[in-house]
Amino acid sequence: MSSLYQSVKVPQLSCSTSTTSDALQQCYYVCIQRALKFTIVTFYVNLRRTKIKNNRKGTSINFSLKMSVVLEMKTNVSLFAAKTVTAEGYSLALPSSGLVETIDNFDRPGDAFAAGIYAGTGTFAEGPQNKPGKRIPKAGVYNDAGVGYARAEWSVFDAEAKGPNAGVGAGVSATGAKAMARAELASASAAAGPVKGTVGLAVDTGASISPTQIEAKSINLSLKMSDKAVKAEGESIAIPSARLEGMIDTFDRPGDAFAAGTYAGAGTIAEGLENKPGKRIPKAGVYAGAGVGYARAEWSVFDAEAKGPNAGVGAGVSAASLSAKAMAKAELASASAAAGPVKATLGLAVDTGASISPTQIEAKVVGTGVSFGRRMGISLFGSGFEFELW
Repeated sequence: MSSLYQSVKVPQLSCSTSTTSDALQQCYYVCIQRALKFTIVTFYVNLRRTKIKNNRKGTSINFSLKMSVVLEMKTNVSLFAAKTVTAEGYSLALPSSGLVETIDNFDRPGDAFAAGIYAGTGTFAEGPQNKPGKRIPKAGVYNDAGVGYARAEWSVFDAEAKGPNAGVGAGVSATGAKAMARAELASASAAAGPVKGTVGLAVDTGASISPTQIEAKSINLSLKMSDKAVKAEGESIAIPSARLEGMIDTFDRPGDAFAAGTYAGAGTIAEGLENKPGKRIPKAGVYAGAGVGYARAEWSVFDAEAKGPNAGVGAGVSAASLSAKAMAKAELASASAAAGPVKATLGLAVDTGASISPTQIEAKVVGTGVSFGRRMGISLFGSGFEFELW
């Protein structure tokens, strides 16, 4: 077998690079990959020659290609896991600076990477340098770990998706200071300059402060949060939707955000004719629900929520549209956002029930159905879109 390896040599490889540690690390991985590819090709050639010489049939091509792919993937995973730890660390430790970040990233080159499992700790101290991401002075420390991460970025645009992860970080920049601890089940986000949208299920605790901004996040996975999740779910199941009239009920609703790991319970609703947010319109109902993973944010006529596996039943009436509703629901996961009379939902559910009023009929069977009347809508296995005409 020694003849198989007699011509295997690692070539002389070099890459042009600066003297920075990041560039040297990148060069190191590039050189390793090139050496591995050269070694595999040479190994394959020798193996093939031996098989031809001995007139034996085999699967040397498949074997060599599989080994090449596996070894190359391992080097990429090592590099990308380190990049993921750094990217997550920066998001944990550094305060968001919106418009200021566009100055830092307007000429950022395109990049995309992903990692399966990642974990690590690090520090950073950068700027001011006339390089993408390093123009604004910043420093911090971080420690993070997770399973599943993908990110793409170019100029002031970026998008990422993450699986379960947890981390802590603290840092300062020319725009502020921040300290944060975060545990997240999953999330997806996209940003374009100062505008960013995120959907996910997370429990962040910490604060960020600057001369023009104060942000605080706290989460309490106590019984109180579980009770709020049960009540919010119960109302959504039992009370007929009336988004336009609902704006009368919620236009002055204060901001609130909460999350629960697990929740279960039953309750009744009997509210109305009080000059308080959510209690102006008479409504009554009964409900029971349970689930794993719930996060909700609301303010005025806007609300958004994300849910894990859940199930519930409910029935109720509302004076908002002189309507009645009865519904049973089982859901694997969903995310929804509403702004006044418009609501969109993405999920996988099997709702079965009906809602009826003098101006509206809605029916669903296993999460699929239509709403016809003053509120028009369509849903397919838990995903849908609806809006009110008047």
